[in-house]
Amino acid sequence: MHTPCKLIQEVNQSYSLSKSEIIRGHNSFNDIFKSASKISSGRIKLFFNQSKSKLNSPHGILKVGFVISAKRISSSVQRNKIKRLLKEAYRNVKNNNTADIDAEVLIGLSDYGYEILQIDKKLELNELKNDISDAFSVLFFKLRNK
Repeated sequence: MHTPCKLIQEVNQSYSLSKSEIIRGHNSFNDIFKSASKISSGRIKLFFNQSKSKLNSPHGILKVGFVISAKRISSSVQRNKIKRLLKEAYRNVKNNNTADIDAEVLIGLSDYGYEILQIDKKLELNELKNDISDAFSVLFFKLRNK
């Protein structure tokens, strides 16, 4: 039987992002931007590439990165807050869909998302979750049908 602390740890681990799931490095981001396909859904824009992973595992390896334009959001505090919201929204929807996808994805705001920030100055977590879920549904459909 699990103790409450172990159950909380297991739940937290299933919703966390491991280092192997996160895209790191300036060159990695540039490579994705240069050759990426794009999907927009509401406030979210995804840039994605089919992964060039040499691992032949039955489970896909989905790597994600989070990007916010410094030209459109000048305050680093605001950019980091938005990235935290995007990460939280992604963590909440990732386990539903990402099991067999092998891709690299950058998650950012669409033009509509930036417009909302200019007007309201805030984004709602539930709305971001819905937009990310919708965008990933389209992404998974495209990747599975290639």
